[in-house]
Amino acid sequence: GAEQAMKGPAERAPLMGGAPSVGAGTRAAYSGGDRARGLRALKDNLCIMPTSVAGLALGVCGLGITWQTAASYLLAGPWMKGCADVISLVSFNIGVTLVMLYVVKLLIAPAACLRDARSLDGSTDLPCLSMALMMVAWWLHVHGMGSVAWAVWQAA
Repeated sequence: GAEQAMKGPAERAPLMGGAPSVGAGTRAAYSGGDRARGLRALKDNLCIMPTSVAGLALGVCGLGITWQTAASYLLAGPWMKGCADVISLVSFNIGVTLVMLYVVKLLIAPAACLRDARSLDGSTDLPCLSMALMMVAWWLHVHGMGSVAWAVWQAA
């Protein structure tokens, strides 16, 4: 809150939880305890990931689909179609990454997902996850991966 903003940069808590970053030369050797701490940090970070990530994934996937559709319907040169394909591919990868992060949250932290679904903000953002999955399925279908697209569509 407000007291967090008044602290100096060295006193602020890290954004994603855990300890402050350690330089590469000062890291300890790998041990089994580090793995358990890493998995716990992953679960903690996924628990605080908001459901609005699904809306972001929907918007990013829609951006790529829009570029590709516009380039195919408009009288655009080959360079514009190439640019649209690159934008579509990059936005598809970002969108799928965001969707997969939320799917991992569903699997690793189901209690946090249920809490999100019960909250006012979460319940309004959560339907975007299904819509983002449908856009991912459409993109896969258009690019020749029909069976994978069908499976994703059924999951949505």
